[in-house]
Amino acid sequence: MASKFSMAGGSGLFGAEDHLEAQDRMGEAMEQLKIREEHEKAQRQAAQVVEQQQILAHLDAQETQFINETVKPEHYEGGQSNVGKPDDDDDDFEDDFEEDPDFLRLRELRMKQLQEQYRIKQENLAKGHGEYREIVQDEFLKEVTSSPRVVVHFYHRDFERCKIIDMVSAALLQHMAKIAKRHIECKFLKLNAEKAPFFVSKLVIRVLPTIIYFKDGIASDDRIVGFEGLADDMRPGKEDEFPTVNLARRLAKVGAIEGSDDEIEKADVGAKKASIQVAYHSGYDSDE
Repeated sequence: MASKFSMAGGSGLFGAEDHLEAQDRMGEAMEQLKIREEHEKAQRQAAQVVEQQQILAHLDAQETQFINETVKPEHYEGGQSNVGKPDDDDDDFEDDFEEDPDFLRLRELRMKQLQEQYRIKQENLAKGHGEYREIVQDEFLKEVTSSPRVVVHFYHRDFERCKIIDMVSAALLQHMAKIAKRHIECKFLKLNAEKAPFFVSKLVIRVLPTIIYFKDGIASDDRIVGFEGLADDMRPGKEDEFPTVNLARRLAKVGAIEGSDDEIEKADVGAKKASIQVAYHSGYDSDE
């Protein structure tokens, strides 16, 4: 009777198949657990970044208040600063700050916060931040869930507009690569949509190129489809020549990268000037 039961289904392989299925399920469960743990770690790191930024802002306010309250009228003469007075007076004034315990405490706290920011930055670099990388479908979940902020460009090799997302011209760095290098707080990836049908279907991607921002592994509803919002200010026929700052502003709007529009545009202008100088000294003409 026991023998007949073990041969259920008329095949002695039933038990082996069942065992293999259990192993597969166990492996999937372990992989999901690993991904969950990495996701939770990324969430904790994101919370740490926010907390560190809040503390730094608070410390800056405290330091400013401390200086305002410490600088007394006697440090000035006739309502004017001691400009032109002997350097010894300035040195004594600085020594007063250096010896003040409250000032030293604030400076020590600020140093600790800066060190923590540096540590988080190094961890981000170790996870692939700071560069624009291509991944395959099997790497997608791990890459998207291992960092709090991830931007993925879904593209097709034969689509001209996907290529334009990647570069303006040979004289300039890639759009995405420029932003990735400048904004370490976010990971920038690209995925060939043709080779990732599962995620293209899962994310309901209908137009290429599509750029999606993932916050803690969750896709934002505000995605960049085609050139929407990137070429609005371009002249007819020049839509494909939109500047990198337009893409940066769009990413900042959804929260993928930090920085105001002014900061982003200032950095972009600086990058353009640098590229023009490089082109000039190397004997090439810049199309900017």
